[in-house]
Amino acid sequence: MGHKKGQIPWNLGKKMGEHTKEHNIKIGEGVKKTFEEFPEIKEKMKERIKEKAGNWKGGIIRFPSIAMKRRVFERDNYECQDCGLKIDLDCHHLDPKGLTVDENLVSLCPNCHRLRHRKVA
Repeated sequence: MGHKKGQIPWNLGKKMGEHTKEHNIKIGEGVKKTFEEFPEIKEKMKERIKEKAGNWKGGIIRFPSIAMKRRVFERDNYECQDCGLKIDLDCHHLDPKGLTVDENLVSLCPNCHRLRHRKVA
């Protein structure tokens, strides 16, 4: 449904009531409990997600978060590890099939990132 461009949402600036917070916590605990008691439900949900998402990797995160990128760039002194350029950096997976963790990421400029992908292909 949504709202039209320029229209102010009805809940803008309103705070969530305490009763609503408690209700949301109870619902969250119920879902967690359901998954613990009935692991087959969790598996069914994973299967549905797999069917809908063509890029499903079994729950593995493939894209680094903003915080992760920041840590990698800081570790690499905010410069491309191939050419030393210090602008417009990307995070590149050292092992393309590996996990998305700081140790498997390196800072590269867009040009060096492209070159690395051409070497892999």
